[in-house]
Amino acid sequence: MLRTDYIFSIWIFIWFIVYALNLTKYNPTFALLFAVFFINISMIYFIRNKIDNYHIYRFIIICAIEKFLPLAYIYYTEDLNVDIDDVVFTVLLFIAYNINLLINDTDLYRVYKQYINSYLYDDENKMYYTQLYDETYKYFYNIKNTHQTSFN
Repeated sequence: MLRTDYIFSIWIFIWFIVYALNLTKYNPTFALLFAVFFINISMIYFIRNKIDNYHIYRFIIICAIEKFLPLAYIYYTEDLNVDIDDVVFTVLLFIAYNINLLINDTDLYRVYKQYINSYLYDDENKMYYTQLYDETYKYFYNIKNTHQTSFN
């Protein structure tokens, strides 16, 4: 399984939680918007490679939880204004993230290549939240099919 500390989105999400709890003054909006940019690139990759709808929907739902809900929370609880300190903190966090990758003998390219492959193709090495989504989907799909067959 790909380690969660290898995924920068997890770092941003943890930062958002710390921010929402008022434990830091640095607003994660810039980092979240930066992550949304990479969501768009991932979606283009999925569409160009004709990835099935199930994987695309799963990706959208996970991204909604990790990025869009935090952005909505920040928007509705205050405003999305970003100042230079927030941008500097984002850059420093990204540098710390890359140092973590180097210490663990990997890099951004290898991590995200492994992430995309495990996300789409490798059931043995799925991230915990894709496993959670899959199990939830199976549960509700089974309930739906059970109810449909009982009424026929």
